[in-house]
This record gives sequence, structure tokens and C-alpha cells, in this order.
Amino acid sequence: MKLIKRIFLLPGLLLILSLGLQAQQVAPIGTWTSYSSHHYPKGMVKKGSLLHVISRGGLYTYDINNFKIKTYSTIDGLSGNNSNTIYYDPSSQHIFVGYDNGMINYFSDISSGEITFITDIKRSENYTSKGINRFHAQGDILYIATKFGVVAYDVVKKETRSSYPKISRLNTGSEVYDLTIFHDSLFLAMGDSGLYTAPLNHPNLADPNAWKRISGGTLPGGNVKFVTQAHNMVYAVVEDTVFRKNGSIWETAPMGVHTYGFFHAENDILVGGYQTFSEALYPGDSLVLVDNGGRQIAAYGHQDFIWIADSDVGLLRFKAGAFSKVNPEGPTNNYVAKIVAGAGEFYIAPKGRAGTYRYFDQSGIYYHTPTDGWKILNHRDKILDDTLYRDFSAACYDPATGKCYLGSCGEGVLVLKNGEVIDSYTPYNSGILGNRDTFPFDLRVSDLALDSKGNLWVLIVLQDSDHLLQVRTKAGAWYNYKLSGGRPTDLVIDELDNKWVINDQVGIYVFNENGTFDVTSDDQLRKVSNSIGNGALPTNDVLSAVVDLNGHIWVGTGDGVHVFYDPYSIFTSNFSDGSCPVFENQCLMKSQKVLCITVDGANRKWIGTNNGVYLISEDGTEQVYHFTTENSPIFSDVINTIAVEPSTGEVFIGTEEGLISFMGDAIEGKANSEELYVFPNPVMSDFDGLITIRGSVAEAKVKIVNTNGQLVREMDSNGGQATWDARDQWGNRVKSGIYVVMVADKEGRKAGYTKVTILNQE
Repeated sequence: MKLIKRIFLLPGLLLILSLGLQAQQVAPIGTWTSYSSHHYPKGMVKKGSLLHVISRGGLYTYDINNFKIKTYSTIDGLSGNNSNTIYYDPSSQHIFVGYDNGMINYFSDISSGEITFITDIKRSENYTSKGINRFHAQGDILYIATKFGVVAYDVVKKETRSSYPKISRLNTGSEVYDLTIFHDSLFLAMGDSGLYTAPLNHPNLADPNAWKRISGGTLPGGNVKFVTQAHNMVYAVVEDTVFRKNGSIWETAPMGVHTYGFFHAENDILVGGYQTFSEALYPGDSLVLVDNGGRQIAAYGHQDFIWIADSDVGLLRFKAGAFSKVNPEGPTNNYVAKIVAGAGEFYIAPKGRAGTYRYFDQSGIYYHTPTDGWKILNHRDKILDDTLYRDFSAACYDPATGKCYLGSCGEGVLVLKNGEVIDSYTPYNSGILGNRDTFPFDLRVSDLALDSKGNLWVLIVLQDSDHLLQVRTKAGAWYNYKLSGGRPTDLVIDELDNKWVINDQVGIYVFNENGTFDVTSDDQLRKVSNSIGNGALPTNDVLSAVVDLNGHIWVGTGDGVHVFYDPYSIFTSNFSDGSCPVFENQCLMKSQKVLCITVDGANRKWIGTNNGVYLISEDGTEQVYHFTTENSPIFSDVINTIAVEPSTGEVFIGTEEGLISFMGDAIEGKANSEELYVFPNPVMSDFDGLITIRGSVAEAKVKIVNTNGQLVREMDSNGGQATWDARDQWGNRVKSGIYVVMVADKEGRKAGYTKVTILNQE
């Protein structure tokens, strides 16, 4: 799979535009990568040989001649990854994409990167609901059906011509579900209010009296959400019946009576969908009925092909009674409950239990490596069996063994290695305990963590209170422990193997069994709360926690960040309350929900909130980045999970709308600096980015000298990596030549060196 990358210029960071990279190198620092799912297509249009498909993961093109797929996302300049509608205007050669927030993108060739934005509707303060439902162009004017009326936009002048929020006697701001133009008249589908029309040459379409409802005669009243034109006639769906205007008479069209989920025309081919069926009505009233057994989202008719958007399997091509699937490689959906990464691979636990008891998420598990791409482990493909296959929302990764443990909110724990299932723990095959009051056993795993000795600790939610915390020892024995409260949600283990258990709305319980699993008399348990002397949390609404490289416990709450700098005293009389790092004269992330926290190789904190993602300095007093949907390509401002791949520095950001990554500049430090390497190398004259020096000890001192031994630049590493902009200590571009990079720790030990060649046009 070819992953989508685009460079964004960020404050204080020069980004690499193009590199000839060594085999050891990954994506350039500062670049973004989309890991979106395109398996939920929502609409499509065809221009030339390219089929343009919008999905919940962005947009992709499929060349029907050479079968090549190329994906696009916010990284490539799209305003979002979850658009509502797409439309192709043959006259202007533009493709228009509309979003639920009122934003509109249009382009002639998306591969050129030239995307134009129509922001007028989004910026309007007149209406709260601004979603774009449909487009139709006539000459230079693009008519836009929105949730508050019709907007006319001049594509040539790039300005809004007018808007029509008041249609006849309907309430101002009534939603227009669909629209079409036929014989110089504009037709509007107004839902329960019916079908309306007005002549385009009317002197003032903003006048409500310009609009007339079409009713009486052969067209019955009723709900109208679809209207289009084909075969030199207007077609409208009234309730569950398709009618068409043949001359001055409305007649029943030769299509079935159904509750249609979509209905429109392209290439003079009318397509509609209901249940598992798609209908295509060709000129001459030739009707083709297709049943692919899935849930229809959209369809597109083209000569002898019918393209069907299926919410379960993606895009299908139907021809001569046979189906073929056309999808970009990727996960099945954009759910990201938890992500863990290491050794160049990552696992996604998509989603826990949603809705009522009888509804389960069967997405399975998503696994990715740079060399092999995606692997989907689920029940449908028979990779996961009937005993453990659903509601995966917890995960932990063991860098020492390469094993990943994934918890199901309902069934148990899976163990994987290299993307393969190697073991499982359920009440049927192990000593792990489920809910004794249910059959089959209900085993809702909310989190997992490994202690320093390799024992696996499993946190259970909403079960018997005497086994909310369970452990599988390295030897394979199971033990369970009682905690107060019934909703433990997250678990972290500190350097002394204390288990910090977040309990929903009641703070944190800290537990230690003292290494004697079968002896409970020496167990220790302490509650950490918002009271003074017991932690002084800003609120008992604790949402996340992490142990940093100094052993400090960083806690994310519904009211900012709280840090325990002396967790070793937790069970002593000298226990110290935590405190908040101070940033800009207030507690860090004050008044924000801190949904997740993780640590990079430089001990900086990546913090996910409902207001985007932050990178904060090691001590929490400085902000390095704050990425939002307004200033970066992240898909949503609600951040569910973050993971840092320690060997590359890639930061995986799991949002409400899917997974995206940012190539950070910090990696884990090495034991020594004997395997340093630099990229790019040589550095060409047209290169104006960051040179990366990788493979040092953590917190190293980096010195760059010329061949005469003169110091050119000195800097500190971020974890095991440093970056250089090819400038000296006075900010001047260095001259062509060979430069020596010397690295050592703060005491001058664990040293190493390498060389880099700079080539300039001088």
C-alpha cells in the first residue's frame, strides 16, 4: 500500500521536501501519514478514466484503464476525511466535494494538489446546521442544497451570488435534501414538505413567492428527499414510489416501490438503492437489478458497469453478473480505541462494546508493518474463532518479546506476535475469571499492562468486585485481587511495580502485591483522590495516566494534568501529593479533558484532548506543538489514543475520525553511540530541510566540526536523535565540505562519530 504523505510547515520546524534516503530511514521528520480506512464509500463520480470516490477516510481515485488506486486525505489539502457529497460538472471540468460543516472543496485534477476552498457557508453565523447535501451547476453558477436552503455560487468570480433560505411558505432555514435543474427550472426536494420548483430566470429567487410546490394531479403529496433528471425527464421519489415528469404529466416510473436510501442520475443512467439491492434505469427504460447482499450507500451507472458502494465490503464493480472489489488497502473502519507500537509494527484495538448488550463490534484487530502493509484479523475471515473475536479496546506491547496483548470487552485476552495469534486467555482455557453471574462468562477487559518481571496484569470492569484486577505470572499461573469500585478503566505500572488503577469518577487506586501472588496479607492498597493528603487531584474524574522516563506518574483528568513526582512514597507516611506543571501561569491543560498521554524518546509528553493534540516539554512548562484540525491535517480534535514508535519517533494519533501519524524528532536512546548514521548524506545544494543524526545515547551532546577541527554547531539530542539545519552557530549556511559529527553523553562517555558531506552551489 502506498501511504499518503504531505509536508506541512510548522512553527519552528523546517520540513524536508524530498530526499534520497538510506535504507535505514523512515519518513522525513515533520511529515504526516494517513492510515485511513476507505472501506465505507459514500459517493462517486467519473472524470475521464478516473473514478473519484469519497469515503469516511477521505477520497480516492481508481483508474478504470490501468486499475491503479491513489488515496487522498487532509494531508493532501482536503478539508476533511468524511465528506457528504461529490459532484462532477462537465462544463467547468470541476469536481466538487461538500462537508457537513459547510465547507466545499473543488478541483480539476486532485493529483496536482491545487484545491480551491469555498468557505462562505462554513463561516456564516446565520445557521447552526450548514451541511452540504447536493450540487448542481448551470453555466458559471453552482447551486448548492444545504441544511438551511439553497446557495448560488459563482465559480468564475469565486463568490457567493445569493442564498435562498426561505422557500415558499416553509420555515426560514428549512433543509433542502436534493436539487436538480431541468429546462431552466430549479427543482428542490424538501423532505416532508414535498417538491418545489422555480424558474432560474426569475428576477429574485430569494423571494419566497418565486417558489411553487408541485402537488395535485398525478403527483401525490408526501415526503420527497430525492430529485434528479435523466432521459430528458425529472425524476422524484415520493415516499416509496418513483415518479417522473414526462412533458407536462407526472407518471409512475418503471422502478420498484421501495424505501430508497439513495437515488440520483449520472451519464443519463438513473440509480437507486434499497436494502441489499441497486436498481439502474437506462435510456429506453431498461432496468438492471443487482443484489450484492450488503448495505447500499451509493451507486454509479456507467455503460455496462455499475459501481456499488457497500458499507460492509467497500466499492464493488458489477459487470455481466459478476462482482469485483475495488478498495485501497487499509483497516475496515476508522475506529481507534487503543494503538500500541514497537519494532516498526503497530496494532489497533478498534472499539469496545457499543450500545446495548446484544450489539457487538466485530471489527477484530488491525495490524500493520511498513513492509507488508495491513493485516485484518477478524471473525468474518475466520482468523479469529467464536470464543474470542469481538469488542477489542485494550492493548499493551512488550518490546522485549515483540508480543502484543489485546483485551476484549466481553471475552478475554488474545496474544499476538508478528500479527499472528499465538495464545488466548478465556475462562474456558485459562485461570482468568469472568463474571460468575452470567453464562457464557462475561469478561470485560478494560486495560492490560506488563510489570518489570514480565507478568501480565489484566483490569476487569463491571464484574465481581473480588477479581477486578487479575495477573498471569510469567510461569503461567493466574491470581486475582479485590479492588473497591466496579468501573476500573485504565492501568499503568510504575518502576516499583505499583499498579495505578484509574477508577471511573472516583480517582485512582494504587495496589502492590509485594511479589507474593498467593499471599494477600502483605498486599498494599491506597486510594488517590482530590482530597489534600491523598493526592490532591484537581478532580476525581481521572481519564489517563503514564509513567515517564524519570519514573514520574503523569495523570490526565477532566481538568488538566497532575503529576506525582515521588510515586515511591505512595505507601509510606511521607507520601507527597501531586501537583500540576505550570504553563502560561496556570496548571497545564487547565479546564481541558486529557484523554490520553504518552512519552517520546526525549521524555516529552504527547497529550491528547478534545481540543487536539499537544507536544509538551519534559517538565511540562513549554509547548512545542498544538495540532488541531485548523492548523494541521489531523482528522478530528478529539484524540482517543496516542502511541510513539520508539525506534523511529513516529507518533500515531488515533482520533474520532481515524488514524494519522506525525514523524517526530525524538527516538529512544541507544546503549552507546557506536552506530550513528546521518540522512540525507550527502546533502545536496537544493536541500533546505533538517539533517537527521540518529543512533545516539539519550540526552547526548552533539558537536559538528569541520575538517580543521573547528566547532561549527553544538546541540542536544532528543532521545537518541538530533537534527541539524546545515547552518553554523551564527545561522549561516555552512560551506561545501565534509563535516564530522561527534556524539557523547553528558559525562563524555558512550561516544561515537560519523561524517556528513555538504554540497552547495558556490
